[in-house]
Amino acid sequence: MRLIQRLNQKPVFLGLAALLLLASNAFAYHPSEVSWAAEEFARAAEHFHQVIHNATGYSHLAQDVHRVSQDARHFKHVVDGGASYGHALRDFQRIRMSYSHLRRAFSQAHGAHHNWHIRRDFYRVQYAFEDVEYTMYDGDTDH
Repeated sequence: MRLIQRLNQKPVFLGLAALLLLASNAFAYHPSEVSWAAEEFARAAEHFHQVIHNATGYSHLAQDVHRVSQDARHFKHVVDGGASYGHALRDFQRIRMSYSHLRRAFSQAHGAHHNWHIRRDFYRVQYAFEDVEYTMYDGDTDH
C-alpha cells in the first residue's frame, strides 16, 4: 500500500520539479551580454575612481569606488570564465553590496556631489550598474 502511495506521489513531484525548472529558466542567462555590461561598469567605476582620487586624494569615497571597480573586474572575469548563473549571481550580490555602500558614501561626501564632473561620472557608474543588474535578472538586452 505504501509503495502505491509513493508511486502516486512521484508524478506530482516530477510535475512540480518540471514546473520549477521551467520557471527558473524563464529567461536565458547570456554570459556574453553580462560580460559586456560588467566591462562597461568596470570602466565607468575605474574612471570614477580616478576622478574622485584626483578631487579628494586618498579618501573613504576613493576607497569605496576602488572596491566597486575591483569587484566589477572580478565579476567580469568570473563570467568570462564560464561561471554558472548561480555563481555569477552570488558574485553580483557582492557588487550590489559594495555599490550600495558607494552610493551612501557619495551622498555623504558633501563636496563631491556639488562638482558637476564628479556628479556626471557618478551617474555613469549608476547607469552602468543598472545595466549589469538588468542583464543579470532579465537576461535580455539590446546591445
